[in-house]
This record gives sequence, C-alpha cells and structure tokens, in this order.
Amino acid sequence: VYLVMNGALHTVGRALGATDPMALMEALLAGPAAVEVGAGITSALPAGASVLGVTLDGPTARVNLSSNVAEGSPSELALRAAQVMYTLTALPGITSVEFAFDGVVNYGFGRPELNVHPLGRAQFTDGVLPPILLESPLPYARVSGGPLVLAGVASTFEATVNYKVLDPQGVLLAKGVTMATCGSGCWGTFRQTVELPAGAVGPFTVQVFDYSEKDGSMVDLQQIVVT
Repeated sequence: VYLVMNGALHTVGRALGATDPMALMEALLAGPAAVEVGAGITSALPAGASVLGVTLDGPTARVNLSSNVAEGSPSELALRAAQVMYTLTALPGITSVEFAFDGVVNYGFGRPELNVHPLGRAQFTDGVLPPILLESPLPYARVSGGPLVLAGVASTFEATVNYKVLDPQGVLLAKGVTMATCGSGCWGTFRQTVELPAGAVGPFTVQVFDYSEKDGSMVDLQQIVVT
C-alpha cells in the first residue's frame, strides 16, 4: 500500500493473503504501523475514513469512500487520491480508478485539471511522488538467498537512478546505476536486478538516490531495510 513520507508517496508492504481490492483498501485506510510511524511515515487519508465498496469493471476499480475523504485542501486531496490510485493499480490488471463518495461518482477528485474519467497514475505524478519512488522490494521483505530486484518510478536528471546495498555493519555489498525509461522533466519506470555476494546475510539496507550536480552529494534518497 502507498502511504506518505516527507509529503510524498512511500510504499509499504502488507501481508493480506489474497489480492482482494477491498482488503487492500481496508489496509490502506488502517494507516501506518507503529514501526512505520516511528520512521516518519504517515497517511493523508483522514481518521475515520471508510471504504464502502470496491468493484471491478475491466481494468477500472470503482471505489466508494466515505465523504470525509473528499474534504480538505487541494494538496491533501491530491495525496489522498494518489494513495488510493497507486494502491489499487498495484494489483494485476487494474490500471485506472473511478472515485465515488457516499455513492456519488466524483469526476476529477474536485480538481478541474483532473476531469478525466476514469483516472490513472499519469494524472498523479508531480506534487505527490518523490523524485525516486522505490516500489520493489518492499520494506522488510525477505530477499536472502536470491537476487535483489529494484523497481519503481523516477524523474531524475538524464533518467539516472543510483543504488547501493549495505550489510548490517554498513559495509557496501553492491552499487551501480540504472536508467529510468524517461527523465529530465518526465516520469519513467526503472528495474534492475542486483546480485548479492554469496553467503551475504541481512538485514540489508537498500538505497536509491541521485547525485547533486552542485557538490556530488547524495540527494533524493529513498532507503529501506530488507531481510
């Protein structure tokens, strides 16, 4: 599911046992776990929000939410819509979402520039995504004994996404650079398989980031721990 960190989307994992849209929405509305709150992860969705139903119509998920989800500032509404959009479209076969509040279909989620029906991820990028969003692996996922697959979306200079993998003592195990499908003003996806040294034991720290053009420091860092 997609929560919020530093004012932008952040991916977390939930063990649901099935790819059920209703269960996924309920997990999203439950918000961050205690360990996630301690890491600064929040949710833009209001307390007391509820999902009244989710139905599928081909590649479109029609989600009916309580009306309090549609009450807030434009920036809050954009993040809320993005959380729902990215969470539901993470399921195989779902590429768009139609929003309703207390059964009334909402076009554009209260924003004229989003008066598209139904809405897709393309309408929720600038302002809701960090420059690099790591979607795989999920935090605390079990990756020991196999290659590490890094995947996500990014909008970086010349589409470059740098990565590092560190062992529990902070020793560098792997590093490199991969390319997003678009960059320098546009959003693209990236995917990179990283082989870890034989016998390496986690937990591992995974970092994806860009380098500052000004001083070469790490910027736009996304960091998770996997086991």
